[in-house]
Amino acid sequence: MKMLIVIVTVLVLLLAVGWFFLKRWLRGMAGGAKIIIIMQRLHQFSADIKKQGTFTNDIPHLADIYAFTDTVTFNGAQHRCSLAAKSPSFGDGGVLAITTEDVVLWIARDGSVTPFDGADSVTP
Repeated sequence: MKMLIVIVTVLVLLLAVGWFFLKRWLRGMAGGAKIIIIMQRLHQFSADIKKQGTFTNDIPHLADIYAFTDTVTFNGAQHRCSLAAKSPSFGDGGVLAITTEDVVLWIARDGSVTPFDGADSVTP
């Protein structure tokens, strides 16, 4: 009887630990999906601005998207931003921005810039 209780206890503990890690993994996937959606919308809104001169943020629950006309430097060249997205998913770490050349950038709170797509995403 004691052996059965030990086996059941170990199985319950293994299931609890497995559930904990599965929950963390799924939460990470949801966060990644939100970032991909925000990046896609930045591309769409940039195209809308070029075509119509305006855009409508249809994802206010995910990000606050606003005009952002700062100039940033990465890979030895200056690039002008057109939009930025601030999201609770990012915390206070920084913003995603898109340039007039449609390159999505991560602009960290300290001012460092990291490209997220295109040929510039791989830095030597």
